[in-house]
Amino acid sequence: MDKRLQNIADDIKVKYGLDEYKLETYSKHKERNSIGEAYYKFDMEFFPNVIVGEYEEDLNPEGTAVVDYNIQKDIIESVVFVEDKSFSTMTHFPGKTEEEVGYWIESETGLAYGSDFVMTDVLENGFHFSPNILDVEITPAGMIEVEFDNNGKLTSYNLYDPIPSSEDVELTEFTLTLQSIEPLARKQLQLVNFPIDGSKKYVTVYAI
Repeated sequence: MDKRLQNIADDIKVKYGLDEYKLETYSKHKERNSIGEAYYKFDMEFFPNVIVGEYEEDLNPEGTAVVDYNIQKDIIESVVFVEDKSFSTMTHFPGKTEEEVGYWIESETGLAYGSDFVMTDVLENGFHFSPNILDVEITPAGMIEVEFDNNGKLTSYNLYDPIPSSEDVELTEFTLTLQSIEPLARKQLQLVNFPIDGSKKYVTVYAI
């Protein structure tokens, strides 16, 4: 592993309280997001230092932290603790509130909670957030999901697809008026003859 990747892995261990974990496997590969942008992803699997019980060779043991990191954007896209079991030494959400989670996402992504994204659904143990700039939904829509255990320890975090910030969006005033679209509407109008059912007549109408 080169020095840069090692630094990323070390920072993640600190950020997520993985003191009782060791980096077991890692890989780097190229992917594309939903709008076709290519980027390199650094995948890591941290195994607990103490593994309780037996586990199959091809499966990760309970409590394994699986982390996906976007190298281009220098951002974590996903953290999942296998079987929703975390041996982390950190409790990210002691109050298990929307505000706690929202401001934590803000620190992770650089997006502004309440301005760039808002909570759109309450999960059994977590929250679902969607992009929303100045109360306007954004498409194509990415989303963010965060889940935690009964003690408020993070069990999964997923950032799906790019989510723009207000800085990425060009804001303009709404200036469309009836007067401004009238010339355009006139260009679209066509004179059409429609047949009348039950008769041998046509009616001439304007249609767009």
